[in-house]
Amino acid sequence: MPKKIAFIDSGIGGLSVLQAFWNYNLAPTSLDKDTEIIYFADFFNLPYGSKSKGELEEILINNLVYLNDYEKVDLVILACNSSSAILTDKIKSLFSNMQILSLIHSLAQGFPELKTKNNIQNLIVFSTLATHKTQAYRQALQSNFRVNSNSIISIACPDLVNLIETKIENNNFKSLREESVNLIKSYLPSDFVAPANLGIIMGCTHYPVVKAAFAQIFPLAYLIDPAELMAKSLNFNLQESAVLPFKFLSSDFKTVKACQEKLTCLQKEIWPCVENFRNKIEFAEIVANKT
Repeated sequence: MPKKIAFIDSGIGGLSVLQAFWNYNLAPTSLDKDTEIIYFADFFNLPYGSKSKGELEEILINNLVYLNDYEKVDLVILACNSSSAILTDKIKSLFSNMQILSLIHSLAQGFPELKTKNNIQNLIVFSTLATHKTQAYRQALQSNFRVNSNSIISIACPDLVNLIETKIENNNFKSLREESVNLIKSYLPSDFVAPANLGIIMGCTHYPVVKAAFAQIFPLAYLIDPAELMAKSLNFNLQESAVLPFKFLSSDFKTVKACQEKLTCLQKEIWPCVENFRNKIEFAEIVANKT
């Protein structure tokens, strides 16, 4: 088992991935008691979804350098679909001391069973613009599972992450669902009709925050959170290991003090696992050149 595990995202969205591991109760054993859990929020570069592939590659490498050289992390979980979409073997080779896993790879492994069990014949991938441009989900599903390309629709939702982050920052969850429904609908073609046997991939780790909005728009669809498949594939549970040290890192010094209030809000509203960070919020000084 790894001694140090880091979950990394541009903001708070990746906490949905941490929560998926928290909820996964089928693991036969928990982690070692001295394993450390790090959540790294790269607020300095938020949002990732609007950045180019080149910018994202530079950001990802800079952050991995920090986690490798300063935190001595064993396992990095890219709790971000934009980062997952541009992860290459070349980037992995730069960090031979760390295992680096992506959400898209985990979905690719678990999708065949999910597809058969739920009779999924058509897919819509909702994602950030950066993930949408790579077509990483389409490529993974087509090449590995021979899904007809006409059965996969990719839809970018450029402003949804900012809406979620803003509502959480202002502790305003009351209007989030309604505004998310309206925003998501605005990205659909005017003549859109949901196909039968539909699966919806929430291709951004922020999107599970508004899962109810997707369910309202697509009441007959099966909602797919790649983080749940990742938790199943890695087969360990954080709730059983709640005595382990948890640490929250922010790449933006200005957000460190504000994080406590935001995390308290998140814990109360949606993610119980956040309680483990309490006051353990630190500044991660990325020494490499930032984008």
